[in-house]
Amino acid sequence: MAGLFVPKEVELIKKIPLSKHPTEDRLYWPWTQNGQYSCKSGYRFLKMEEEEVRPVEAQNGEKDLWRSIWGLRVPNKVKNFLWRVCHEAIPTKSNLKRRHILVDSQCERCRKEDETPLHALWSCSELKLVWALSQWNSRQITGVTNFKELLSWILNNQGNPELFGMITWGIWNQRNQVYNHKPCCTSDQLVSQAKERLDEFLAVFPRVPAVEPKPQAVWKPPDGRLVKINFDGAIFKAENRSGIGVVIRDNTGAILASLAQSFSPALTPVEIEAVAAARALEFGLETGTVEAIPEGDSELIMNSLRSGGGTIASVQPLV
Repeated sequence: MAGLFVPKEVELIKKIPLSKHPTEDRLYWPWTQNGQYSCKSGYRFLKMEEEEVRPVEAQNGEKDLWRSIWGLRVPNKVKNFLWRVCHEAIPTKSNLKRRHILVDSQCERCRKEDETPLHALWSCSELKLVWALSQWNSRQITGVTNFKELLSWILNNQGNPELFGMITWGIWNQRNQVYNHKPCCTSDQLVSQAKERLDEFLAVFPRVPAVEPKPQAVWKPPDGRLVKINFDGAIFKAENRSGIGVVIRDNTGAILASLAQSFSPALTPVEIEAVAAARALEFGLETGTVEAIPEGDSELIMNSLRSGGGTIASVQPLV
């Protein structure tokens, strides 16, 4: 192969696990379990490709931002709103003009600038009174070019991001009420109302207690004359190797046979679990086991075994 392919391609080819039985080559879509293409999986693939182009630092920073947003102690509608604003996904006039829905993108409040998400919620001159009544001042925070940068700054440098989220949601809600000619509060009431809503929410939904660790799984013996074949796989990336382990026990828990093997290369988690399952069944036959219950810690592989091994396209030849 070294004479036909570049070194990187050779390594990728060597990592392809081979079936022990004659199997015809076939094409499958690797981003779904059944190997069939779907629009949803295609979209996810394109998003992953897009993420890989961006610097790692930017990806990590964005993940931290999303984690912080979904971890805020505010109503879910406020979390969803902040997430949408960060994605420029709220119907501001600039967004609607870009989609050819509106012709005019001028802010309804100030009639001076385009209504972008950052302008509508933060930098509009008509919102100075709102932010002056809070712990934030739009004139003190400069240099941000979009709402995502602003929220990141708030989360990293200021306390009480929950109140900030409630105020921005209130500003947007007031904007929509005015736009649709419905009664609403005045701008000088937005901060006090946001504080009241936040206090009411926190009183009803106190801080979530720490999640207790799940109890460790306990091995259960099989019934009657059956035996249980437990299997598992492991990956050693540093050594570019994989390993499998198999234990056969009767209904008293006594070990009847065991097996441990290691081989190259390092497979993916699903692939090594599939190889371990196949080797476990072979080992059962080699030891004369007639009736047995296979058991592994991969739900995907166990469901595939129950259905005949055809639900996961990437490892179907291995099971």
